[in-house]
Amino acid sequence: MNPLHVTAWALFYRNCGFNPLPSRTDRKGPDLAEYAHYRDGVPAPEEWFTEHRFRNIQLCLGVPWRLLVVDVDGRRALEQWCRWHALGREWPETWTVRTKGGRHYYYRIPEGVTSCPTRKIWIETKDHRIVKHSEIQILADKALVIAPPSRHVEKPHPIYAWL
Repeated sequence: MNPLHVTAWALFYRNCGFNPLPSRTDRKGPDLAEYAHYRDGVPAPEEWFTEHRFRNIQLCLGVPWRLLVVDVDGRRALEQWCRWHALGREWPETWTVRTKGGRHYYYRIPEGVTSCPTRKIWIETKDHRIVKHSEIQILADKALVIAPPSRHVEKPHPIYAWL
């Protein structure tokens, strides 16, 4: 991945009012020793976008950034998401990202909301077992999400892509 291209995306996210952080390429997490203050409301320094070449990007989520992501992870979770839509439980159309095994749906948190906790819904099998990569998460306060055009830490090619 061309780091100039990734840095251009980081600037785009910043111009949208989001807080992009450099992300590690060997594991999920920011490429920073400390990042909680950025996640919780402090904008990343302007010089990061002119002096550094990002390889992967994470976005800070939650009320400070008015951004949440619904992470639909795995085949079972995607099937459940579609069943909910068939029952009339639709969310508005939004930015959608293809992930390794699912989707990320980006939503703005309305003005005036003061708390938006992260929640996880496990999708059980027919025999009531919980299987890894079968979940729907609402990622918000104190959460981060890897954003396009980042590469997945387990794959050599770009995995996070806008649909």
